[in-house]
Amino acid sequence: MTEQIEIAGRKLPIRRTLGAMKQFDDEFKNEISVFEFETKPKRMEHIVALLDYIVQAGFKADEKPCDVDREWLMDNIEFDEFEAIIQKIFPPAKKQKKT
Repeated sequence: MTEQIEIAGRKLPIRRTLGAMKQFDDEFKNEISVFEFETKPKRMEHIVALLDYIVQAGFKADEKPCDVDREWLMDNIEFDEFEAIIQKIFPPAKKQKKT
């Protein structure tokens, strides 16, 4: 089962896979890596690209054809939803209990 993110009233599956991260890193290899998101400036296109890759991975995991693309995402993400989407892509790290 995949997580979901809601955009323009549609619930899209998302899955944060190594494959999605590699696709992102390959596309932006001269600019930024997924692992540098916390420390390097990022542009809106970086976030939308990563979202695109994790949505594609979600559809693939659910064994359904992906019927959204990057342009659809950019056309349907409202500006005031953008921060919530970033939080969904990068949820806060879970703290491990010390034993």
